[in-house]
Amino acid sequence: MRIPDDVRKAVLFLGHGDDDHFQSVGTAFLLQYKDCRYLVTAEHIALGLGEDPFAIRVNRMDGTADTISVDPLDPETRARFGWITHPSAEHVDIAVAEFNIDLRGAGNDVLYLPEDILLDGETGGPGHAIGVGDFCYAVGLFRKVGGQKRNVPVVHTGHIALMPSDELIEVEDWRAPPNTRLAHVEAYLAEISNLKGLSGAPVFARPVVDLDMRPILDVTARMLAVDMKLIGVWQSSWDGWGIESDRPTRVPVGMGVVTPTYKLVEVLESSLAVARRNEFLAWCRSEAAAKPDATTIA
Repeated sequence: MRIPDDVRKAVLFLGHGDDDHFQSVGTAFLLQYKDCRYLVTAEHIALGLGEDPFAIRVNRMDGTADTISVDPLDPETRARFGWITHPSAEHVDIAVAEFNIDLRGAGNDVLYLPEDILLDGETGGPGHAIGVGDFCYAVGLFRKVGGQKRNVPVVHTGHIALMPSDELIEVEDWRAPPNTRLAHVEAYLAEISNLKGLSGAPVFARPVVDLDMRPILDVTARMLAVDMKLIGVWQSSWDGWGIESDRPTRVPVGMGVVTPTYKLVEVLESSLAVARRNEFLAWCRSEAAAKPDATTIA
């Protein structure tokens, strides 16, 4: 089933370089939550970027792209941009950063996902449900076609293979040196084929809606909802030996791990995120009082 074009406009690429020479390393997406705007990605992508300067590439209305340079050690950058991760010791592969920038006003062809796209609870709330076998979509970087001059988010389609409450999933611990420790995470399994680069991508599904048809027929009908819901953030996938370009290489086996949306909400509702959000909104109110005609973000 076709997805709205607006969904792809919320997806950005993280990497290194400038407008002419950009190398993508992972996916991120834009989200508006409680009147504040955020950049969302996987924690292991944020940790991998480290304290070195990196770039965020955004598409422009004119068909080109801009790269926004971020230097984590710059004091001004630290004040405006800093990764926020899950507040507990639990392994949750999500990182968010405030991103209250007027991107569209600067000519960029981007949109922020609205708060109401977040899945309400584990299965979608009353009247809506998702479960094993439902179609899902991961929208992000496909390194073979990443885009020479602008981001080209690719839609990977598959289905939910396991719900997050069924079993903890064993993955490599991204907080430890490579190949040294395992972690167990609460996550969906999604049967989607991909290559490296999808980490941090938004994953969507269309909940099933139960329609009470008893006034006409003595049945309850089930149909797919029109609107998609964000069910989580792509974390990683397992790989195995395969053949690519006539030589053995490690390739994904088609099963991915998706951190649930309710874990993203826990990050957004952490004490650090709430304090920063309140500080920003207080600044917006003070600016609005001083300049009634001013627009703080758009």
